[in-house]
Amino acid sequence: MLYLTAMKHVRILAALAAVLFISVSVSASPESGAPLSEREVAKFADDWPAVAGWFAAKGKSIEKASASRLVSAYLVGPEYSAFVRSRGWSEERFAYVAGTVFSLLAYVEFEKRNPDIVKQFDQTIAQVRDDPTLSLAEKIDTIKELEDAKRSILALPTDARVNDAELSLVRANYDRLSKAIGAVR
Repeated sequence: MLYLTAMKHVRILAALAAVLFISVSVSASPESGAPLSEREVAKFADDWPAVAGWFAAKGKSIEKASASRLVSAYLVGPEYSAFVRSRGWSEERFAYVAGTVFSLLAYVEFEKRNPDIVKQFDQTIAQVRDDPTLSLAEKIDTIKELEDAKRSILALPTDARVNDAELSLVRANYDRLSKAIGAVR
């Protein structure tokens, strides 16, 4: 039972990772790329079950959809735009918030399941920074390699930059967000 629930969440996160990829490329307006706020994280947690319900009502099951079908459903159509606006979001901002929240939830979930790996990377990076025997260039190269390896393990693109303030917000609201996402069954 726990395995099936976990796999369901993996499918949802995989589909929404595609939304993140598209939302990053689509969200060119300054409004869409501003860092998450506490209010938006709370609003997203409140609104997500309704958004997932909207998809379900349209016959677009998030957990069963392929990433490409979900992205198509997500980005195409005036009905979706009107629905998101009726919830108080612009389409671009919701795409940014949803993509960021789901991406960071996956990051936090990995941290929770593998706390030692993340700590070991962070400790090694700190040791490299403090190593007086390394030149600045060596430190920069080594830290970049370690950060890339860490992102790889966390399934983040190597050019992804995690906003620490947004990550802190998602960590602080992890239970609430997980509950909102888990309510979609």
